[in-house]
Amino acid sequence: MQKKADPFLDEGLLPALYITGRLFLFLALVPDNWRGFGDLQQYFATAGLKGWPYINYWMEYPPIFPFISKMVYNLAEGSPFLFDLVICILVALAGAGCLVVFRRIASLLWDDAAAVRRTVLFFALLMPLTYTWWYFELLPVFLMLLAIYAALRRKWNLAGVSIGLGALVKWFPMIVLPAIWRYRPPKDALRITLIAVGLIGLVFGGLYIASPDMTRASLISQPSRSSWQTLWALIDGNYHTGEFILLKDRLDPSLAGIGRDNPAKIPSGLTLLLFGGIGLWLLGRARLKDNDLACLAMTGIIWILFLAWSPGWSPQWILYLIPIILLTLTERKALWLCVALILVTLLEWPTFLKHDIWQGLWLIVPLRLLIFGILLWNWIRQSRLTAISPAQYHPTQP
Repeated sequence: MQKKADPFLDEGLLPALYITGRLFLFLALVPDNWRGFGDLQQYFATAGLKGWPYINYWMEYPPIFPFISKMVYNLAEGSPFLFDLVICILVALAGAGCLVVFRRIASLLWDDAAAVRRTVLFFALLMPLTYTWWYFELLPVFLMLLAIYAALRRKWNLAGVSIGLGALVKWFPMIVLPAIWRYRPPKDALRITLIAVGLIGLVFGGLYIASPDMTRASLISQPSRSSWQTLWALIDGNYHTGEFILLKDRLDPSLAGIGRDNPAKIPSGLTLLLFGGIGLWLLGRARLKDNDLACLAMTGIIWILFLAWSPGWSPQWILYLIPIILLTLTERKALWLCVALILVTLLEWPTFLKHDIWQGLWLIVPLRLLIFGILLWNWIRQSRLTAISPAQYHPTQP
């Protein structure tokens, strides 16, 4: 008789180690600048502005994290250490949540041993990666993974709420919707979409009523940005990072829609038609509506097309790709592609750009696009699977 697995050792150990390791790192590195080259200092400075985000000043992010930052700042009474500690704990909890949900998604796609191996790989890649504490990205990544898990388990309400909340932290979790529409019945996809959009509309509607000028400024601030760190930025001659806002500018809503660098030589609306058309074509050619692996691969496809189209690129965005890579590709291929993506991104930021080696983008951008192309090719193959199991598609595990 097979012994039943210990739930803590199976699902709880890696998340617990992740949270513990984060606290160890924080307490050890505080004297030597835990904030590093990330945005923690920007979060702290913005939270220190008088009043509330979306009410008294505009923000380029959706409202949930700015409001969390403000409440943490007030709770810490302006102490940088306490602010960083609480934000560290919140983001660490989100990272642990990512591991729990990742493990459950993996168990839906693979046998138990393979699911554990992939979760260990995810843990090993997340633990030392500085982007997981320099930014708040793990919060929307957790909600994206939760939405994927809910959609695979046919928990439509949870999927809709997760996408809606995720979009209120950062817009990116909305990217899972096209795959849901392709691989789930239209009635259920509509239900998920209405819940997500309704939640987003309710929050933004309330903020607009409270402060129309600052809410409008917050909504137009991102689309108005000049290109950065992408092929389009190189074409436009823009050599800068995504950090572009002076603190005092947030108090003036008229400054939110002003581009800070060279305008686009190729309008993003025009390229959106191209990449959107490719996405619709690939959605139309996808097969097997009930294939969960193909559904996840289609999410990866939409991500790659979005990132190829986007006028800007930020290094922490790899955190959205890493779990999808590890959940879909063979273990060996997934590991090497994740390592390559992380190395290229770290070479970009902080190695080159923090030291003003802007010509390095002419190397980094093509390498990144090459990795994206390899991922796109593999995910297109998976999105066109016939009625076979993942084990048949990957006959040489790991």
